[in-house]
Amino acid sequence: MGLSVETAELVAAGKFSKAIGIGGGLHHAKPSFGEGFCFYNDIAVCVEVLKKKYNLKRILVLDTDAHAGNGTGEIFYEDPSVLFVDIHQDPRTVYPGTGFIQEIGKDKGEGFTVNIPLPPGTACDAYQYIFDEIVFPLTREFEPELIIRYGGSDPHYLDDLTVLGLTISGFKMLGSLVREVAQKVCEGKCIDFLTSGYNLEILPFAWTALISGFLNLEIDLSGANEKAPPPRDYQLQETKEVVTQLKKILCKYWSLK
Repeated sequence: MGLSVETAELVAAGKFSKAIGIGGGLHHAKPSFGEGFCFYNDIAVCVEVLKKKYNLKRILVLDTDAHAGNGTGEIFYEDPSVLFVDIHQDPRTVYPGTGFIQEIGKDKGEGFTVNIPLPPGTACDAYQYIFDEIVFPLTREFEPELIIRYGGSDPHYLDDLTVLGLTISGFKMLGSLVREVAQKVCEGKCIDFLTSGYNLEILPFAWTALISGFLNLEIDLSGANEKAPPPRDYQLQETKEVVTQLKKILCKYWSLK
């Protein structure tokens, strides 16, 4: 975790426009105990270091792991300085069973937790739609000084623990979308904590795809053994329905149309 926090500090200090913190993203850990393969919440530690040492007032934490980030969400549930956007598989179908759209924060933090649960099998076009309709508008309005993204390969359609529908090209798209958000709102200041993934054949390709998209690199990713991938628009209509419901909830707090 030291590597990730050190990288975050360099980004906050303006020494790099963008950086990668390899490893980390232990988003299930709660304030006082570990949970779900996570011993402590390094994302929360990183955020607190950036706030206290560099006086950052607004940080976007973007969780694209297939599992909801219940620990991170709990830690910042009442904190309006952190906009927590969590894109994950429907919590009725996977651990930890939290992350419903009605979970939006509490007290001063109400409206600053945004859960986007995805139907099983959700593929690439739905992720693009979520960024266009939710992530980009919220980020422009919130105006974060820095973005932290984390999540690894478990949204891939061949993952052994989850049932989402991203392909390797979808992961590169995801990295590119995060880069675009950062460039538009916070001078490219973004830290990426790679984590998770339960198909060891897919994991290195998905991680590399995320990095290549995030850093705008051309890397040969053709070696991934992807058989019978889902259509890019699989579950797109169902995702649009989730987004419509979410907008109705969030319009009280944000200028979403």
